[in-house]
Amino acid sequence: MRASLAKVYVAATIPLHTVQVPHFLSQWAAQVASALSHTLGNEPHDGSDAGALVPAGTGFMLPAVPESESLETWVGLLLAAPKKKVSHSRKAMRSANKGLKDRINLVHCPGCARPKLQHHICEHCYGEFSRNLKQKNTGVPVMIPVLPPSALRKLAAAILQLSRDARRNKVVGQLYALAHRRGDDDAGYSWATMVLEGLIQGATDPSRAATEAMELYATLARKGHPQALFGMGRVLLAQIEAAPDTAATRMPRVIELWERSGKNGMPDAWYELGRMYQGTSYLGRDNDRMQECFEQGARAGSTQCCYALGVQQAARADELREQNNTKAAHDAITLSNRYFLQAAQHGHAPSAYNMGLRYLITDAANASSATEEQKRAHRLQWGVIPDDRSAREWFAAAAGKNFMPAMMNYGNMLMNARGSVEATPTTEELATAQRVYRRVLALGMAAQQLRSRETTPRAADDDTPQVMEHMVSEARRALQTLDARLGNGPSQSVF
Repeated sequence: MRASLAKVYVAATIPLHTVQVPHFLSQWAAQVASALSHTLGNEPHDGSDAGALVPAGTGFMLPAVPESESLETWVGLLLAAPKKKVSHSRKAMRSANKGLKDRINLVHCPGCARPKLQHHICEHCYGEFSRNLKQKNTGVPVMIPVLPPSALRKLAAAILQLSRDARRNKVVGQLYALAHRRGDDDAGYSWATMVLEGLIQGATDPSRAATEAMELYATLARKGHPQALFGMGRVLLAQIEAAPDTAATRMPRVIELWERSGKNGMPDAWYELGRMYQGTSYLGRDNDRMQECFEQGARAGSTQCCYALGVQQAARADELREQNNTKAAHDAITLSNRYFLQAAQHGHAPSAYNMGLRYLITDAANASSATEEQKRAHRLQWGVIPDDRSAREWFAAAAGKNFMPAMMNYGNMLMNARGSVEATPTTEELATAQRVYRRVLALGMAAQQLRSRETTPRAADDDTPQVMEHMVSEARRALQTLDARLGNGPSQSVF
């Protein structure tokens, strides 16, 4: 073999004579071309655009790039990156997997009942819509954005939350119905619930709408929808109340539906089931089963179950304390605080109020002035060290959700500068307390007016009217004090 062929060569990736080199690389490119012509001058060359041959080990260092030209893009360097190759078998496999996924996600279009991909616009319906719009209007097709079903459901929920107009129910019902026709089961459940509760007015045939709602409940329940399972249980419970003699046959079905609802993702179903085991006319009291339901709901994230367990453990701590079992009572009140804390961190107002009570000391004017003996007694009874700032924060959290007992305590702490850095309340704190008490007064008077229109007699042991009247009177007295300290007019005149 010829000596020239015994050399080891590598192919240069860039044909130098076909690439336009930037200015700052021209000198370096000239050196490369000179070295190649000197080294390989005796080698045959056909003059094609194939890369020149460079002996192995030959290297050329790139020159320093001037700052003015550092951002230039050299197309030659970009062409040097090889394209990743994919085999035909892998391409076929990817295509087959995509086709299988598309077949799995096929649904029927609610408009034309033809098969289409889930969460995709039906090509037939959209094409027909565009043609009609083009013929009807200016001749230019308009792109209409199509909201997903979940967006329609969220829009309906936002309208219910933000609006108090009586006409909103009809609009919300139509949005829920539209979202359900496009495949949203949660929207279908909400529509059926509004129909059965009589919130959708103006229906041409109310009995037919109620029948359709019941059929939808049953359909969703068969699919395992947790809210629909719970709703079917409520319907059966209403039938039991209308015909008590059917409780023996229908009550087991209610329990089964609510258990399935809790296991399928509705934690509050465990709370309702636990309340049933507290003792009703249809189920006897079963403390063990009630405790089991509350614990399962708490593990699933139900704030109602956490609150119920916190109340139970607090009552158990009082019983153990009366029996002089101090250690067991301390363990029970600590467990109660954990349940209240878990629920309060998820926005449960009564639990946040109870957490505020745990930190609020009543044997002293404030936590900073309490003696060590008072703090030790408080910790032994409530499981936490007294702290006015923590109590104030928890009362504020519950007051933000219009929980009136917490609003009363929060306003009182603001007026007395408890939990504040300053020894006396600031003007801002007094103004905040004034707004809180005005809100208490408005809520209390509205509740009293609503209760005065009720026709169903209340139980003899229901002290809600007396408690509400007491809070309203205390709020009026606090507002008079705040008006005098702030120099404002009487606040109660606006009500």
